[in-house]
Amino acid sequence: MHDGGKSRDELLREVGRLRQELAGRAALDSLIAGTLGLIKSEDSTRDLLRAVVILIARETGFAAVGLRLREGEDFPYFMTTGLSEEFIRLENSLCPKGGHGQPARDGDGGPLLECACGMVIQGRLDHSEPFVTDYGSLWVNSNTDLIAERPELLERLRGNCIGSGYESSALIPIRFGTTTHGLLQLEDRRRGLFTLQLVAGLELVARHLALALSQRQAVEELRLAGADLERRVSERTKALGESEAKFRVMANAIPQLAWIAQADGYIFWYNDRWYEYTGTTPEQMEGWGWQRVHDPAALPAVMAKWQASIATGKPFDMVFPLRGADGLFRPFLTRINPLLDSEGRVVQWFGTNTDISEQKRMESELRQREEQLQQSHNALEDRVRERTRELASRNAELENFFYITSHDLQEPLRKVQVFGERLRLEYAEALDAAGKDYLKRMEGAAARMQSLINDLLDYSQVATGANVFAYADLGEIVRQSAEDLDRLVEMTGATVAIEALPGAEVDVVQMRQVFQNLLSNALKYHGRNPPEVRVSGEVLSDQGRETVRISVADNGIGFDPRYKDKVFQPFQRLHGRNAYNGTGIGLAIVRKVVERHKGTVTAESEPGKGARFIVTLPVNRQA
Repeated sequence: MHDGGKSRDELLREVGRLRQELAGRAALDSLIAGTLGLIKSEDSTRDLLRAVVILIARETGFAAVGLRLREGEDFPYFMTTGLSEEFIRLENSLCPKGGHGQPARDGDGGPLLECACGMVIQGRLDHSEPFVTDYGSLWVNSNTDLIAERPELLERLRGNCIGSGYESSALIPIRFGTTTHGLLQLEDRRRGLFTLQLVAGLELVARHLALALSQRQAVEELRLAGADLERRVSERTKALGESEAKFRVMANAIPQLAWIAQADGYIFWYNDRWYEYTGTTPEQMEGWGWQRVHDPAALPAVMAKWQASIATGKPFDMVFPLRGADGLFRPFLTRINPLLDSEGRVVQWFGTNTDISEQKRMESELRQREEQLQQSHNALEDRVRERTRELASRNAELENFFYITSHDLQEPLRKVQVFGERLRLEYAEALDAAGKDYLKRMEGAAARMQSLINDLLDYSQVATGANVFAYADLGEIVRQSAEDLDRLVEMTGATVAIEALPGAEVDVVQMRQVFQNLLSNALKYHGRNPPEVRVSGEVLSDQGRETVRISVADNGIGFDPRYKDKVFQPFQRLHGRNAYNGTGIGLAIVRKVVERHKGTVTAESEPGKGARFIVTLPVNRQA
C-alpha cells in the first residue's frame, strides 16, 4: 500500500486519467488555436468553414461533424464530414412544410424549426435540464439511456440521429449577440465521449466562428454598400446631366417665359421664349439686365419684393407688366420658386412669367356681364316682389270675398230652409207626390248649400283667424277628432287605430280641422269592406331641426296617383256627388292649415289599394 492509502493500480489508473485529461486539453488547445489561425487567414468563408469542420473532426476524434448555416429562414448543412448522404437528405432542412407547401409558423409569424437542432438554434431549450448549458448547447453521452429515462423527448425529435446509432451527440449554436449564424453538430456511435471541458471548448470555437462570420458579413455588407453608393453616385451624376439637358429642352418648350438665377438672384439663363418676347440678347439680360424690360413705375415694388424673397428663401408671386419687342407693356403673372439642397438652403431660383393679358380682358368682360346679370336679377326680384304683393292682395280679397259671400248667403238660405220646413210640417197633406219630391230636392240642395257655406267659412278663416300656437300632444288631438266622428265610425263599422304620436307647436283648433278632414275622408271613401284607418307618427331630425311626420292610412278605394296634387285644390272632386257626398273643400283646408304651420302635406295612393296622407310639421315653429 502507498502512504496515501491508494494501491499501485489505483495510482496507475489516476495517472492514466490525468494523462488522458492532459491529452484532451492539449487537443482542445490545438483545436482552439487552429480555429483562431484559420479565422485570421484570408481564405474565403467556404474554405474557412470546411477547414474548421475537418479540424474539429481530427482534434476531437468524432466520427461525424456537421455545420449548419443560415439560408433564408432555414439552416441546412453547409459543410459535413462523416455523415451519410441519406442522413443529410433526411436532416438537411429544419423547416417543415405544411399542406400549402410553406414553412410552418410560430405565434409571431416566424419559421418553426424542427428537431433538437431547431430548438438549439431558436433557443427553445429548457436551461434547467442537465444536458443543456448556459450558452444554450445540448450534449448527450448516451442517447439510448436518455430516451429510456425520458421517452417524452421523442415527441420533439425526428429520431434520425438515434436511428443511425449515434450515442454521443452535441449541438453547439454559432451565435454572436442576438444573431444565430448556424450550428455545430458532433455525432459518434461510442458512448461517453463528452466532458464539460470539451463542450466548453467547442462553445468557445463556436463563439469565435460567430464573431468571424459577423465581421465578414459586416465587411461584405460594407463593401456592397460602398459599391452601391459608388454606382448610385455615378448614376446620379449621369442622371443629373441628362436631367439638366431635359430640363432646358422642356423649359424652352413651355409657352411661359422662364429663367434660372443663382441663390443671390443673379440670372444666368433664360429660355428662348424670353428672348422672343423681349427682343433682347443674352448679353443684355445677364445678371440684372432684366430691369430694362420692366415698367419704371412698377420696378421699385418688384425689386423690393424680389430682395425680400432672396433674403428669406420664400417663393415670389406677383403680377406686373413687361415690355415686348413691339414696345407694348403686357401684364404677366410671375412666380419664382427656390431650389433647395438637402439641408434646406437655396441653391438656385426658377422663375416663370405667364402672359395674362387675355385673362385680364376676359375678367373685365366677366365683371361687365356680372354687373348686367346683377341688374337683371335685381329687376327680376323687384318684379317678383311686386307680383307677390299683388298675389297676396288678391288672395286676401278672395278670402274676404269667401267670407262675405258666405255670410251674405246665410240669410236667404235660412229662409229657404225655414219655409221648406214649414211646407213639410204644415202643408204636407196638400202636396201631391210631385210636390213632395220637389220639396225633398229643395231641402237636400239647401243642406248641401249650408255645408258648402260652412266649408267656405272654415277655408277663409284659416288665414284670417287668430294665431293661437302652443305645444300640444298630437295624439290627443287625433283622438278628439276621431271622437267627433263616432257616429260615422259606427255607421261604417270602421276600425281606427291611433299609435303613440309626438307633440308639436300647433294651433289646436285648426289642427283638429286637419285630422277631422283626413279621418272623415278615410271613413267616407271605402269599398265593400269596413274602413280600416291607422294613424302613426315619428320624429325626424335634420341638421338640428326636428320635425314630426304623421301618417293617416286607410284601406279605401284609393285614387289615381296622377291626381295626388289635384285633390288638395278647392272644389276638386274625383268622384260624383251621388257616389260620395262632400263639397271638395276639406283637403284644401288641410293643405292651407298645414302650410300656415310651415309644414307640408302629401298623398300616396293607387286605385283599389287605399290612400295615405302624410303631414310633416316643425316641432318648434321658430326653429
